[in-house]
Amino acid sequence: MHRLIRKPLVRVNNAVGRRLGYKLRKVPYSRPSTLRVKAMFAERPVRVLEIGCAAGNNALDILTRLNVSRYVVVDPYEHAAATYDDYTRGRLALMRRQATARLRRHADRIEWVYQTSSEAVASLSGPFDYIYVDGVHTHEGVLRDMYDYYPLRADRFVFGGHDVDQPEVTRAFVEFVAARSITNYEIKQPDWIIYGE
Repeated sequence: MHRLIRKPLVRVNNAVGRRLGYKLRKVPYSRPSTLRVKAMFAERPVRVLEIGCAAGNNALDILTRLNVSRYVVVDPYEHAAATYDDYTRGRLALMRRQATARLRRHADRIEWVYQTSSEAVASLSGPFDYIYVDGVHTHEGVLRDMYDYYPLRADRFVFGGHDVDQPEVTRAFVEFVAARSITNYEIKQPDWIIYGE
């Protein structure tokens, strides 16, 4: 039942966010990729890279649930390209302030990179145990992030992403796993997950 009503509620919440600059508060939950990391690493320290932090809800869950030694956040927020139309500049700036406040008690482990994922990748070094892709959701954007960031994974890793139910994301995921002949993957709504154990 939850899955049947989730999509319409998310769409309404996103529409409210775009129009008014403020979304209804979400009930936090752990994404399937994060649960996979927890199962693989238990309490061992993990290095995490997240593309697309928004208001920091997912980041807070990761930092709370996992033993994170390093957390890199890549999100341009209001510095996004002028063609970005999901949110207004004001809404993006508000989300940056919300994320900063929400994650303040974990500040010593967080490195903020206020660039697009394609700009940031050249300055980042891995390996990362957990890479989570939740940036631009176009086919080209997701596929580019997959190709750019997959090489930064550790030997034992989870490489996951959000909104696999969106057609552009699904198409990018299918193309990527086929092109790389990847067999260790799964889809657990709302995530796609690639892993190496």
